[in-house]
Amino acid sequence: RSSPVMSSAETLEAEAAVPVAAAPVLKPERDNRLDFWRGFCLIDMLLVHLVHQGMSLGKTLDVWVGEYTRFAAGGFVFIAGMSIGRIFLPRVRDPAKRWKTYQALWRRAGVILLVHYVAEIGYLVMYPLFATMAVPNLRGQIWAILTMRSGYDLLPFYVVVVALAPGMLEVVRRGYGWALGLTSVLLFTWGQWDNPWSVALPNQQAFLPILWQSIFVAGLLGGAVMPAYDRLSRQLKVGLAVAAALAHVVLFIACYGPDFGLRLWLPMAFSKVPLTTGEALRYLTLTLAILFATDLVWRPVLDGNPLTRFAERLGRNSLAVFVFHVWVVQLMVRAANGFEVGFSGRLVLSAAGLTALWVFAGLVEAGNPKKTGRDKSAKAKPGGRVPVGGVLTSADRPAAAARWPGGRGLLAYRVGGMASLTVATLVAVLVSHVEQRKFGRKWVAGRHRPPVAQRPFETTLGGHTFIRAPWDGGPLPSEMGEDLVEDPEDDTPDDPDGDGVPGVTTEPAAPAFGGSPGDATSDRGGEQPAAAEPAQ
Repeated sequence: RSSPVMSSAETLEAEAAVPVAAAPVLKPERDNRLDFWRGFCLIDMLLVHLVHQGMSLGKTLDVWVGEYTRFAAGGFVFIAGMSIGRIFLPRVRDPAKRWKTYQALWRRAGVILLVHYVAEIGYLVMYPLFATMAVPNLRGQIWAILTMRSGYDLLPFYVVVVALAPGMLEVVRRGYGWALGLTSVLLFTWGQWDNPWSVALPNQQAFLPILWQSIFVAGLLGGAVMPAYDRLSRQLKVGLAVAAALAHVVLFIACYGPDFGLRLWLPMAFSKVPLTTGEALRYLTLTLAILFATDLVWRPVLDGNPLTRFAERLGRNSLAVFVFHVWVVQLMVRAANGFEVGFSGRLVLSAAGLTALWVFAGLVEAGNPKKTGRDKSAKAKPGGRVPVGGVLTSADRPAAAARWPGGRGLLAYRVGGMASLTVATLVAVLVSHVEQRKFGRKWVAGRHRPPVAQRPFETTLGGHTFIRAPWDGGPLPSEMGEDLVEDPEDDTPDDPDGDGVPGVTTEPAAPAFGGSPGDATSDRGGEQPAAAEPAQ
């Protein structure tokens, strides 16, 4: 008779024979830090555009909000790349999901293009509402938008970089992230040396792909190493935050120091259009300082906080909120100036604009609860070891390093990554010297002043005039601090339209971000009308 007590071997064999249901594969939850950071950029974007579109908050706040602390443009581009690196790179490392992930990114680029078309044509409705006149040549305006000869250029920039993102992810997946970073710096250098508009669509005036891709690629590489960053000790994270903040302070003094009686010369110019090394570094250092600082207090303070959830909702629906904020800005500015409200009333209108965005975002995500999942990735325990070359390489690095026997392959690969950083630094120095040659070391309050003929748009905030205009390499004023002078060859009548205001033609302003209805056929070679300040 068999023993009632089974041996351990028999027990294991019996358990192996029992069918066990496969554990369900859980879909990774959202990293709410990304949503919060995107939402924070959208809040800054709304406030900056309110100021630049004419809703003054007072001399001091106008300058600080509209110029000194603006970061939304560079921050949003950086976080867009970071989201792709953080979310999609783990998927492409799975062969079963790789092709579907690439297809999803291409579909996303198509969706952004469709939204761009719908939004820009919708903005034509805004023109008669706010300019009190019909849109001239409506059919020509629509055709110019569809052929990328008119309209705002931020969404077309995202179409380009998102469509190219699968190639970037494939390079990083194969372990050559350092090569992607180096290529990005070289393209940025070429854009500084040559005419960056030569490789842009006709409507791309501010967000030139050859220049702004550098911030996007930096974000993508940053997103690729977010898991490694989460494993860093708190002391190292504090050090990164302090280093980013100090670097930004140095750039701030170099750019805006004269406004405060401070002067610090750096071999770089600060201009958003076209994007220069100084401005790109200013965006990156301020964005990183914000990201590092908020991450340090994420678990004890921000995670689950009502104000944090407010920003997260905006970030989860960033594309729709971006399109809708144009209408909100115009309505708030019209209300502030039409009713002549004071400072407190304008603060209330600013809060009302943010509330309108929040309500609209709630309507967009209604019925889509999967967007509200909470992610645990930010709660990773510190102390994990981070590879030396982790910033510019990936988990597939050993595959590339296996060409050499022993451990020499991995060492050579890491040395190659660090060498690429050195080369990139030297190239950045070259870019700075190129900028010196082009701008002639002529800055006012840290910013160059282009000639009169190249000044389609200026912003005056709190008594300071900040130039926002494409520069084509023409002559600059001969002395620093020299006031803008009249063009000696300008034969324009002192009062061209007979309105009693010399040198100014009073025409209805084009709607913000929707291009200029009166300039449907213009291209980069012609004189462009005054355009609204892009996302800051």
